Amino acid sequence: MRTFIFGTDWWSDCDDAVALKILCNAHKKGEITLAGIAINACMEYSVASVDGFLAKEGINSVPIGIDLEATDFSGVGPYQKRLSQYAVRYKKNEDAENAVRLYRKILSSAAEKVEIIEVGFLNVFASLLESEPDLISEKSGIELVKEKVSH
Repeated sequence: MRTFIFGTDWWSDCDDAVALKILCNAHKKGEITLAGIAINACMEYSVASVDGFLAKEGINSVPIGIDLEATDFSGVGPYQKRLSQYAVRYKKNEDAENAVRLYRKILSSAAEKVEIIEVGFLNVFASLLESEPDLISEKSGIELVKEKVSH
């Protein structure tokens, strides 16, 4: 079975929501495993709205990470605040794990190769590549990606 990590800026347009909807549908059907979601832009309702989206999809086990130092585009996106009211596990951005740490955990524990979908900015993925060995893995980010990522 194919396993995915979804990187998203989760902001003002629909590409992220549509991509996540497709991944959620395939995950619920058992066609893929959605191993994690990494948010690469940081606005007030980023994490809570992704969690609310997952809750509305009936998915409550996919971990969410965020880059808290990422760009804040100011203002409120068109759907984030409304979705955040459905959040179950993550009520604020600080409740989520650091996105690079989430990537490293998923990749280091993956039994088979993982596929990464990045919609939006590549700051989290770039930081993953630059990451050094740590308590999660003795491998650098580049080594983890070479070993554990197929696409």
